[in-house]
Amino acid sequence: MGAMTDLAASAKETVGLSVGDADRMIHVEQVEPQRRLTARFHVGRPLPLWFGAPSRVLLAERSDEEILRVAGQRELTDLEPVNPPAPGVLLGQVEEVRRTGHARAFEETIEGGHTLSVPVRGALGVLAAVLSVTAPAERLPATRMDEVLPELVDAAARISLRLGHRAPRHEDRE
Repeated sequence: MGAMTDLAASAKETVGLSVGDADRMIHVEQVEPQRRLTARFHVGRPLPLWFGAPSRVLLAERSDEEILRVAGQRELTDLEPVNPPAPGVLLGQVEEVRRTGHARAFEETIEGGHTLSVPVRGALGVLAAVLSVTAPAERLPATRMDEVLPELVDAAARISLRLGHRAPRHEDRE
């Protein structure tokens, strides 16, 4: 089984893969667990970058000026986010992604849905995609995100490895 399938089976939640395209994000793949109630992405639908955990991971690679431009434009979408962050708040959230290496969204895009996202890197270390776990809020509170995060990071590392990424080696210096 692949990294996404393994993660969906382990976390028992929906796993998605998203990519950036200019000032938009597109969900390109999802794996749903064998559960009656799941969260579902809109595969292939372009979404603006000013809301959602996967978007914050994509924005973390950009300059603060670019982030404020994207946040300030508030490109219209047919998906009305429930609780989108204000431009200044978004910049702070992106700073948090830069610091921690992951993004969290709590009922931001869809009412009752939470998302946890991490980067997937390509051969040259460049951001290639974003891997996410999305679930109903009651099944993915912050405490459960803490539990799922290591599995999500591991799955992203497995995908990154397949894309040719090699994590830098840290040598002990004495």
